[in-house]
Formats: sequence, structure tokens, C-alpha cells
Amino acid sequence: MYMEIASAMMSNGTNPIMIDKIYGLGGRDFMPEHAAQLIDELKEIAETGKVRLYKDYLGVRE
Repeated sequence: MYMEIASAMMSNGTNPIMIDKIYGLGGRDFMPEHAAQLIDELKEIAETGKVRLYKDYLGVRE
């Protein structure tokens, strides 16, 4: 879904900061701690305008 939204924004003439978070791989759940982590990251991006990772996976086992 990220690619479709990013394409629509670019063709509309806007270029907002966007990040791609992938979750639910292998049936993994999106947990409250993932939401908290994401909200903290979005706050940091809003304050600084800098993105550490544009694409990241949440909840995968290493």
C-alpha cells in the first residue's frame, strides 16, 4: 500500500516525508509496543524532519 500512496502523492505534486513499516509477516500480531515505537518515531520525524529508516519491519524474529 505504501507504493500506491507514495505514487499518488508524487503525481499530485506533493512530496511529504513518508515511511514504510511492514508488519504481520508470518501471522505475527501488531502489538501495543509496536504502536508506541511507531508513534515515538513519527514524533521524532515531525520534530527534526529527518528519517533514520524509510523501510522497516516490525515484529519479526531474528
